[in-house]
Amino acid sequence: MDKATKYPEILSSNIKAISAIMAPIRASIGPKGLDVMLVDEFGAFTCTNDGVEILANIKIDHPVAKLAVEAAKSQETQVGDGTSTVAILCDSILQAALEKINLGASPNRIAEGIAIANTQILKELQASSIQIKDLNDPALKAISKISARGSEEIASLITEAMSKSQDPNDLANSIIARCGLESKVIDGHFIKKKSHFKYSREFKNINLVLVQGPMEPEPMSSEAINTNEGVKKYENNIQSLMEAAKKIVKAGSQAIICSASMFPAMEEFFAREGVFVLTHVKDSDIKTLEKISGAKSITRNQLISSDIETLKTLNSKLNSIMLSEELGGFIFQGPKAQRASILISAETETILNERKRIAIDACKAMAAAAKSGYVLGEGIAELNVIPAIEKLKTQYQDEEIILGIEVMIKALSTIFDQIVLNAGFNPHELKNKLKSASTGIDLSTGSSIDLIEQGILDPLAVKSSAFKIATEIASQILRINMIVQAR
Repeated sequence: MDKATKYPEILSSNIKAISAIMAPIRASIGPKGLDVMLVDEFGAFTCTNDGVEILANIKIDHPVAKLAVEAAKSQETQVGDGTSTVAILCDSILQAALEKINLGASPNRIAEGIAIANTQILKELQASSIQIKDLNDPALKAISKISARGSEEIASLITEAMSKSQDPNDLANSIIARCGLESKVIDGHFIKKKSHFKYSREFKNINLVLVQGPMEPEPMSSEAINTNEGVKKYENNIQSLMEAAKKIVKAGSQAIICSASMFPAMEEFFAREGVFVLTHVKDSDIKTLEKISGAKSITRNQLISSDIETLKTLNSKLNSIMLSEELGGFIFQGPKAQRASILISAETETILNERKRIAIDACKAMAAAAKSGYVLGEGIAELNVIPAIEKLKTQYQDEEIILGIEVMIKALSTIFDQIVLNAGFNPHELKNKLKSASTGIDLSTGSSIDLIEQGILDPLAVKSSAFKIATEIASQILRINMIVQAR
């Protein structure tokens, strides 16, 4: 086999591997998309339509196919939503590029044309976007509902929680999932954590100290501690720590929350003094407690070296700490900023896990829209960009660059086409019903609707990130001429 015929065959093989894993993703996109059941080697299963969840759990051996999975994971990391979009875009770009390359086009020139078109696509999407006026903008609830697969309940819970916290960026971390309870919004920040001591009372209007790092004696090497001098130094470290505990109590602190461990004798002392203690608290929760209380985290060494008057200045306020036995943790309320937690419930673990994933995605979509604005959903924003990209072709003489631009023109239709196909309609027939820029399709009836009026909207950040990542990964795959085993 000569070199001229080898590359297209390698590319074709690579793209077939990608398309095979993308088949369940394509079938899952849109409000009429279906779920995928993921079954592991032990028979445990998950039902989901979440793109990154599907791709992360499919057994993939082909190295190039793993690049497509990387694209979805990158989308999840950067914006938290739209993983199915980026996966389908990547697959579509590669399929269209393969057609051009099989006709003799250079993959490098095709990739160059793709990059040129993508730059213009991003500009056009930005130009068509609408900015969020404030956090009461009804578009935010509409966007969360779309991402929540049309669940009015989840969208309403998220909207209510945001109205209380006024910070969409924290919402995804506020989701609590429990079976057999009533879904609701809880005033305050919930931390799933058990304390070492049973606190029978609710703490109200208390002074709080937040500690970053361990509240343990200064660590020493085994060689040092086995000497008389080492033992004496270790005992002095313990004494310094316990003296710091006494100063904390005298400074009026009534709650100590630590991101790591605490020396048992110190924790027991606080419990006897009626001071609330919680250890091994996640950094994200520590940061939220800083926001709602106005506290600044301090370290063990700062506590040891500070006098009582200094420690008094380090105290911050909490309105309350409430134990929730049914949730298995504590609810914190502070005076500096309101926070709300979202309790999502279901009757079975399988459904609960999926509802939690949906709620997290919806929170991230809302946060992305609040920051970047939004565009029309249902793949219509992409269809509206096509005339501008068609016009872009006239600016170039190089036929292979133009072919790369045509690859992106074809890819711009793919999201609309797939969503409509999943609803049981012919996308080519329904495109004739798109009378204006904001016209979309009612996926239950196939009739025309106004997407803005119906609230079928997508965050701009989700679309922009999807195109950036999909074109980057697709271009990288187009340049792979050979796969060899590395050492």
